[in-house]
Amino acid sequence: MFTPGGIDLAGLISTSTGAAQQSTPSHLPPPIQPAPGASTTITPVVPPCTMHDTGAFRQNLTIGADQHVCGNVNVFGGNLTVNGIVDGNVTIGSGNATISGTVNGNITALGATIYLRSPAHVSGNIEVVGGTVQRDNGATVGGSIEQGIDPQHISPPHWLGITGPYDFPWSHLIFWALAGIAIATLFPRQLALVRRAARDSLPSAFFIGLLCSVVGALLAVVLFVTCLGIPLALLLAAGLAVASVVGTVALGLWLGERLLGRSRTARRAAVLPALLGVTLLALVQTLPCVGGVMTVLMGCAGLGASILALLYARRRAVWTPDGLL
Repeated sequence: MFTPGGIDLAGLISTSTGAAQQSTPSHLPPPIQPAPGASTTITPVVPPCTMHDTGAFRQNLTIGADQHVCGNVNVFGGNLTVNGIVDGNVTIGSGNATISGTVNGNITALGATIYLRSPAHVSGNIEVVGGTVQRDNGATVGGSIEQGIDPQHISPPHWLGITGPYDFPWSHLIFWALAGIAIATLFPRQLALVRRAARDSLPSAFFIGLLCSVVGALLAVVLFVTCLGIPLALLLAAGLAVASVVGTVALGLWLGERLLGRSRTARRAAVLPALLGVTLLALVQTLPCVGGVMTVLMGCAGLGASILALLYARRRAVWTPDGLL
């Protein structure tokens, strides 16, 4: 716009602005505003289950960030890495576990180290025996973290049986009754030989059983930690347990024969004395205060008697068409 003195710049700018405002379409809808109080947080998408219970033996296992395990994870003799989601419990032995994902359960480790990397989340408890837990600041644990053996689990009030009311041990009695009947029926001569070893050398049997229990337990732990000896450790533990059960039944047979006035020199074990004696011993094992001590005494004596009977059978036994003499 021209004026007598020149160009009116202010009027020109005002006219241009008005024209621009008139050229803006008036029919466009206004921008959508979020409702008051509405959350703007985006919920992460949980991937579907890619596998169920899984594990590895003497191999490493990795749960990727895009994987979702709907079950438990067990790894022995290898390392575990969890970057995804595990909806279950995690158990690892003789290895290391690195957790940077989510574990919706408990973590149990034996001879292993647990590394919790940010932003790891464990909803349950973490129990580590023979290892440590290293936790970043951004890692969260919903339960407790326990390292080592809790002294409360091995204190006398627990293994003596005085922490709560006395419950009649039906399952305990049924187990020993069935064990007595089965062993006396299937292996009468061998059971009589173990009974003879217990009768003739009960103190020696107890100390031999105690020594074998301690040495066997230490050896089993060493074999388990070395990974290569895990099958041998399990086999050793099973052998000691079976020998202890057989020896305890033999002690029950000896007791039952004395109560019934039966011959204690018979070469075959009778079912009735074995059943009676082992049932009484099982009841003694469940008594408050003294039950734990009696269990240890009978277990060691039974184990030692089985070992002595095995040595006796190898040295002096003679096989005949009628059986073992």
